[in-house]
Amino acid sequence: IPVTRFDIPAQIHTLHDQSFDLIIHNHVLEHLRCSDTYVVYHIHRALVRGGTHVFSVPIWPGRHYKSDFGETNPEVLKANFGQEDHVALYGSIGFELGLGACLGIDSHYDLEEKVPRHLLDENHIPDKFRKGLSGSSVFLCKKEDWAFSL
Repeated sequence: IPVTRFDIPAQIHTLHDQSFDLIIHNHVLEHLRCSDTYVVYHIHRALVRGGTHVFSVPIWPGRHYKSDFGETNPEVLKANFGQEDHVALYGSIGFELGLGACLGIDSHYDLEEKVPRHLLDENHIPDKFRKGLSGSSVFLCKKEDWAFSL
């Protein structure tokens, strides 16, 4: 499969409307020096009707969301965000007020409401990552889950 480098902050707006059935990313948003709402808006704009967006972000229990797109010192980034290449930290407190609000995800999120249990079992998604918010929660959103009109 040919792979092309894609600079998300600089190029996400170039995705064509309704051109993808499926978009998957794993632990990407916390690395981007731009608004996650901006990125997710363009992802959902690029999905076809009924298209699916599957993703995860590390969610820290008992913490609030914070970001600093301007900080470049690796030691400061590691102290603030847990890793020297992270510029955002997603916390379980208030998740439903930010990224979660855009996608209809709250602290009671249940992947089994969207995917049959036997398929999750067959694909080795552990039970502990199917419900609620954790550092390895797998989120599945449909284009229609986007909270704003596209």
